[in-house]
Amino acid sequence: MVIRGGGSLVRYQPAFSNDGKLLLVCKSALVTVYSTDTSLPVRHLSGHKDAVTVVIVVPPHITKDVSVNRCYTASMDGTVRFWNFSTDGPALKVYKVGHPIEYMVMPSLLRPLKENDVKTEEEEKTEEKGKNEELIAYVSIYYLIEGQQVRAEAVDGTKATDVFGGRVKVFDLRSQRFLNGTLVKTTTPQPLAVSSAGSFVGMTWSRKVYVWRVPPTHTDHVKCITLTTLNHTKVCKVVTFDPSERVVSAGDHTGRILCWQSVGERRLDQIPKVKGGNPVQRGPKHNASGVRGNDDAASCTTYHWHSNAVRALCFSVDGTYLFSGGSEGTLVIWQPETGKQQYRPRLGGPLVYITQSPDPALFAISCLDNTIKFINLGTSQVEKVFQGIKTFTPLPASLEWISNTRVILEPGEEKLAFPTDNMGLQFYDGVRDWHTAEVQIAPRTYVGVDFKNDETECGPSTFVTHVAFSCDGSTMATVDICLPEEEIGGTASLKIWDRHASLLKYTLSTIVNDPHGADITSLVYHPTKNLFVTCSLDATFKIWVQSSDFSAEGETATGWMCRSLGSYRRKQILAAAFSPDGTVLAVAAEELVTLWNPFTNGFLTSLVALPFPQKIKHLAFVHETKYLVATSTGKKPRMTVWHLPSLSIRWSSPVYVEALAVDPRNPVFAVIALTGRPTSETTEEGYENPVNRKSVVAVFDPEDPTPISAWSLKEGIGGSLLFSSTDLNQDREEGDLSDETAGKRNSCLVVVTGSREYVMLNPFDKKKEGELSKPKAKGSEAGARRSGRAKKVAEKAENRASVYQALYGNAAAPRVREASDVVGMLAPKPWGDLLNAPSHVLPPLTKISYAFLESLLKRREDTDETGMRPEP
Repeated sequence: MVIRGGGSLVRYQPAFSNDGKLLLVCKSALVTVYSTDTSLPVRHLSGHKDAVTVVIVVPPHITKDVSVNRCYTASMDGTVRFWNFSTDGPALKVYKVGHPIEYMVMPSLLRPLKENDVKTEEEEKTEEKGKNEELIAYVSIYYLIEGQQVRAEAVDGTKATDVFGGRVKVFDLRSQRFLNGTLVKTTTPQPLAVSSAGSFVGMTWSRKVYVWRVPPTHTDHVKCITLTTLNHTKVCKVVTFDPSERVVSAGDHTGRILCWQSVGERRLDQIPKVKGGNPVQRGPKHNASGVRGNDDAASCTTYHWHSNAVRALCFSVDGTYLFSGGSEGTLVIWQPETGKQQYRPRLGGPLVYITQSPDPALFAISCLDNTIKFINLGTSQVEKVFQGIKTFTPLPASLEWISNTRVILEPGEEKLAFPTDNMGLQFYDGVRDWHTAEVQIAPRTYVGVDFKNDETECGPSTFVTHVAFSCDGSTMATVDICLPEEEIGGTASLKIWDRHASLLKYTLSTIVNDPHGADITSLVYHPTKNLFVTCSLDATFKIWVQSSDFSAEGETATGWMCRSLGSYRRKQILAAAFSPDGTVLAVAAEELVTLWNPFTNGFLTSLVALPFPQKIKHLAFVHETKYLVATSTGKKPRMTVWHLPSLSIRWSSPVYVEALAVDPRNPVFAVIALTGRPTSETTEEGYENPVNRKSVVAVFDPEDPTPISAWSLKEGIGGSLLFSSTDLNQDREEGDLSDETAGKRNSCLVVVTGSREYVMLNPFDKKKEGELSKPKAKGSEAGARRSGRAKKVAEKAENRASVYQALYGNAAAPRVREASDVVGMLAPKPWGDLLNAPSHVLPPLTKISYAFLESLLKRREDTDETGMRPEP
């Protein structure tokens, strides 16, 4: 059993069912159907092999019944699928487009049916209305020739490369072919908009707005589709049509909203004619107010309130109001006739989509904090919230050595805890894929960053960097920081929270401002005691314990205090870990691992350094073993396993580890490792840039460098791992489990990607090996895949590289030793008994070093041809 969840709810626009009882949301390769009454997911539409980008509900004038639920979905896997989303079954029909689809509109679904166009019951089920009827889709796709690469679009909308990887084309779903020609070429696929009656399709690109009039009859070439181009002096970001189809509205990146009236309706004698390459004006001169050049519009009106880019535009059902939103987190309600506006502020994040529901008074607002809010325009109140996992901005490069908490398991109810951008901690039910609660770590009114990729703009200056829970979940420790501005200011706060007895709520108990003299790199709780350790770049680590030796207002209060402080050779302390029984504390002092007694703060020993020492970032003890795992980053990253009784290295491999987790119930550990050889972008030293590498989730036995199991993973950068006790085999019978899996059935591995999508799986179930980012297809497609399974297995067996080879590269050819080498290895040590004595008995190093080195070197005698040494 595999559980998938998380991800973005607002990456693409959602859609309502015809009766308004369901909300369809694109989430990764699935379409999740939510109930608008309970805000809980009802079912998932599974079948696409890549991200779903578009969902279009078939309108009621086609289905003849608002209770009939049909929809089309488009995906980056290059297919369009037709569904009945009232059930969990597979897609009713699959249309192969052949190119990744980023945006799609279907004007033919919006046109009113003719009086004699009546569908039979059989045609309702199969969606086949007749061979003469068109089913046309306008698609914005990726259309790259093999070997071409496209860079991101420039800020001002100009092309950053001569390669145009985006196309707007027309696809006939009946015949499953494109119409001849291309409507427009773009650097990257751009969003499409369609009018309410399906007569117009619009798109913005750079400083232009393109409006195509959809032909009423079938055509084989896009040249028969009339194009109207509207020009603007700023980069346009979004376009929409009013219900009467006479007004085209667009928003630009400066916050202006432009409304063109009567687009494409200029009289024939006003259209400039071309003769001899020069335009000749016929009839009266076109002098429309606000219209630039020869744009085909009667007039143009500009509205301005937003301070940054307008990203969301939508007209009301009757066209009386125009709704707009941007990075201010405010919904602006315009009256185009009068120019007046009303506001609904403090929505929590930038607005990206505004979706009209079947109820004219209800709108769904998609915000960049990964929430979809239902707003009632009559009361201006938020009636319902669909909350996904909130976003978190990665730490800046100046904090690269901070091992910040990306996700942690709350031990009480085993909820996933995510730090968020608004200085909060979000608790999420991974099994139900549902937001549970949130704790505000530091007060902050969060709006969000601007959409513009301006290099002068900085990201957020405050972060929740570390979170840790006590073994029973009764207390929680957090670290939040505020970055300095122009090297002035900057603070860090260590906070300890007490949990409510029965609710998932926490109360602030103790706050310590600036607990260290530099940034805190790690925060770890003791496995059995109520104490924790903090590490810092100021070359110290501190152990904090609970104290109740002071009184407040006549009552004894409980607080926290620093019991001891440790340091090692004035090296930066980068990571720490407690042994499973809590008797040993391992501390990473840059490239060295030191062992301490956490109760007496006594130094025990240090482990041998690696041949190529690099700063250690992750450190963990393996459960029920005597092994310690450490991962280092830098020019030559490594993953190393130490055997503690012998203080020696068990094995070490050159692997870049993004995340490390240890199973608290079984003697294994898991890592997200970056593999592969990138073709470009290397560091100045010539080493590969880890951003370009692929990712693998691998589970290891500490005694063997070969993984037990492994899965490929997308978006491994910024990912995280943790183990949970959720029993994923509870619905399976005993006979379905292998002996190894049955003995370890209470272990669940949670893999979280950089975009905060997660997968929960049994790490010992080898049947689940493969790619974590792609859900398995169901229904007819599963049967088709089974038919070709034997061929695929044969191909993989012939060309597949082992997991060990994928992680560590090709093995070096073994060197055959000569007989003399073997004899030399068995010979007595050249220094004899020089070092055979206790360390406190041996002479000082300054006296013994010369004799030791002389024993290793062979004395060479220079002689002439006669065998006699020459005279000096």
